[in-house]
Amino acid sequence: KVTDDGTGKLAVTYNGNKDFSTPEFSNEYTTKGEVTFSGHKVLQNRTLKKDEFTFELYAGEKAEGTPLQTTTNAANGSYSFSKIEYTGADDLDTDEDGNYLKTTKKYTVVEKKGTDSSVTFDTRTYNITVTLTDDGNGKINASADPSSSTYDFVNVYKAEAGLPVSGTKTMDGREFQAGDKYTFTVTANVATAPLPTKNPVTIDLTAENIGKLVSADGKVALDFGSIAFGMDDAGKTYTYTVTETGTVAGVTNDSAKTVTVKVEDNGDGTLKDTNSDDEPPAT
Repeated sequence: KVTDDGTGKLAVTYNGNKDFSTPEFSNEYTTKGEVTFSGHKVLQNRTLKKDEFTFELYAGEKAEGTPLQTTTNAANGSYSFSKIEYTGADDLDTDEDGNYLKTTKKYTVVEKKGTDSSVTFDTRTYNITVTLTDDGNGKINASADPSSSTYDFVNVYKAEAGLPVSGTKTMDGREFQAGDKYTFTVTANVATAPLPTKNPVTIDLTAENIGKLVSADGKVALDFGSIAFGMDDAGKTYTYTVTETGTVAGVTNDSAKTVTVKVEDNGDGTLKDTNSDDEPPAT
């Protein structure tokens, strides 16, 4: 403000003050960026379910403590964590003049091991380095190594079942005698079909063992062990044949016995094995 003081002088005041102060201007530069980690889940031998598996993101180079984030898979196997946001003030290192420097952040991605015993879980650990660089135009470029969308995990589903195989041998027309000897063999219509663990089975009656092997009702038990079915058998049907061989004077061997076994996956780590007689093969 300029005023005439009446004495030939002008009085000048600045914002009400006689002393002039130079105005100061201060600008604030801000910069920001973000990164999102994602990957794909594969489940072998069974259809993947939505939200079936859990993935964890940790800060640092180890999967220790409380994870920063957790997420689950979509029905198509994809999964993604929420984006991580960065700002210059909070996340970038600076030099002595306050200029932003290239900065690195470390992260770890793992799959959380579940409790389903029918699934073998992927134990891979992804150690990730994110490099943050200010471009000078308000943007932080975040570059992840490995790439932020390549954290894939593969689990394997396995189902199995065991089918006990047993039978009995009887004699018509006379009782069992010492010297009676018969062999029973299980074969399948497919060369790759699993067979019983005890095959063939031979009964060889002697004076010493006949009392133990022949039951009170005149039968000899046949124990073939069990047939172990696995994932390769799911959806298949096998026909098994039990054949009796042996030469005993005056005795005619029985005809072969067959049974058809259908193997189905229950989807819970077990297989359903049903046969045409709803019982194990026997003779």
